[in-house]
Amino acid sequence: MLGPVLRKNDRKIVPYSELIFSKKDLTRAEYFFDFSEKVCDVPGVFIECGFGLGNSFMVITYFGLKQNRKIYGFDSFQGFPPLSQNDIGSMSSEKSKSGAWNHTSFEEAENKIATFGYAPMYKSNIFLEPGFVEVSIPRFLEQNLDLTVALLHLDLDLYEGYKVALHAFWPKISIGGLVLLDEYDDPKWPGAKTAVDEFSKQMGVSVQSHPSGKHFLKKTK
Repeated sequence: MLGPVLRKNDRKIVPYSELIFSKKDLTRAEYFFDFSEKVCDVPGVFIECGFGLGNSFMVITYFGLKQNRKIYGFDSFQGFPPLSQNDIGSMSSEKSKSGAWNHTSFEEAENKIATFGYAPMYKSNIFLEPGFVEVSIPRFLEQNLDLTVALLHLDLDLYEGYKVALHAFWPKISIGGLVLLDEYDDPKWPGAKTAVDEFSKQMGVSVQSHPSGKHFLKKTK
């Protein structure tokens, strides 16, 4: 019987009738499928900065595992750090404040990985890196000196997070690798665009657009 085998391996059995796919879910899957295909021959891991509810991370994990890669998820798991002046704009709301977006604890993130059936790969191919990226990324890089990155998804919302992640990870991006910019040009998060524009000007790399309306950077040299 398949059921007992799946349960023994921490796989949750969910009735098909309980699977609800929104247009946003399908668009997200198509978006990440496209980018994962673009880097299929590029060496390196997949990284997401900004786990949030974990929906994008699970899609990235699916495509990363199909390519036999390691996948890392960074998040404070305690909401936003203090905001900078670059993050305050006309579209800012109550969501744009310190401590906001505290939706998922570290334990809940681990449970989500297990719910999707990935418990056997957790801490061998799938990793979570807790803490504000200003601290967690430098610590991670010190522990992974030979790291190469094929795909980096930035979903950090704020100026300082984008700035830190871009400058820290860019040297680790393989030639042909991609950096996906979730909030670029989103008026609710002006700091993200400011950080990306500053970085792209400094590094001489162009921000490119995708048919989905999202933006990305490609490392060519």
